[in-house]
Amino acid sequence: MQRRQIKEWTHRGKEIRRRQGNCKTDPLPAGVQFVPHSKEKDELVTGHFEYKPVEAAERMKDAFRRILTGESQAAVARELHFASPTALRKALQSRWWIGEKEVKYLRVGRTMRDDGTIYDGLRVPRNNPTPVKANFTEPPLISREDFFAVQDILNQRQKTWIKTKAKAIQQVTPFLGHRVLYCGTCNMKLYPKPVRRKHLVRNYYLCSSNANNHKPCGMPMLHQEVVDQELLVFATIRLTNPDYLRTLTPAPPVTNTAAIQKDIDRLNKKKAKQYARIGEEGVDEELLMKLIRENEDEIKRLEKELQAKPKPNNFRPTDLRKRFLNFGKLSLDEQKERITKTFKKVVVDDEGSVISVELRR
Repeated sequence: MQRRQIKEWTHRGKEIRRRQGNCKTDPLPAGVQFVPHSKEKDELVTGHFEYKPVEAAERMKDAFRRILTGESQAAVARELHFASPTALRKALQSRWWIGEKEVKYLRVGRTMRDDGTIYDGLRVPRNNPTPVKANFTEPPLISREDFFAVQDILNQRQKTWIKTKAKAIQQVTPFLGHRVLYCGTCNMKLYPKPVRRKHLVRNYYLCSSNANNHKPCGMPMLHQEVVDQELLVFATIRLTNPDYLRTLTPAPPVTNTAAIQKDIDRLNKKKAKQYARIGEEGVDEELLMKLIRENEDEIKRLEKELQAKPKPNNFRPTDLRKRFLNFGKLSLDEQKERITKTFKKVVVDDEGSVISVELRR
């Protein structure tokens, strides 16, 4: 009884959301509205889209026209009352204006369980969103030529901005451990954090757990001078010590043959059950043969992995020692380059001291 009630509630909720036209994967921008149709039995097309309200649609027309004439995003966003230049850019990139929407998710891993039921798979983001035609009852608000011309302008401006910012950071940023430092508390990356107070700029390293809606781990802001000095001492003293370098030699890789063989045996049993279902009433044989082929491919991959030879260890402590013998005499840019090429991860504690390192192979 309870299972039947949950199923009814689920179907009712899906039906309500299907008729709202929220399009959560590709949200409707201001200027596009979903108009639901009257409900009919077994109706697949539940509504259509229109460019309304008219004021918002006309504002987007004006934004496309002004970007094409060469005006800056900041000026257009300010005069047309967008929240920010970034909000304007996001609105200009929406494919709704040319009568399309983006499908950003797909289902993977559709398979048959051992009891014969079908598992629909997991919904995951696509690497490249797929545009599909939306159900509009009027012509596109913007022509395809103008839309893609504006995209070219936006992309070129972004590339120019990134290059300019990269040059500026390279000239003024003193952070030696940028891109390699990790938090010793939560193992998340530390990023540079310049703090401006009146006419002074103080540089810190801040844990990434304080950003992007993560839960802060409690690691304090670390002074850049302290951490970089610790890193400099570690590179010039520890990485030139032959005894310490020998401790960094990675252990030879070991293949877990027992686990791989166990997976092969499990997949062979599953394949036998799948073959036994061929010819049964109500079985989708096309889907069943597809699942059998996928299963056989996975078995071949595991057998190949089982027979593969371990990769040789190319770590040379003497080469690493030569790289850091005169490290303290190098310029800051050369030091940064050697640090990033040598280390994949440098973990520091809440005082800035190096706890452990992971080398690039």
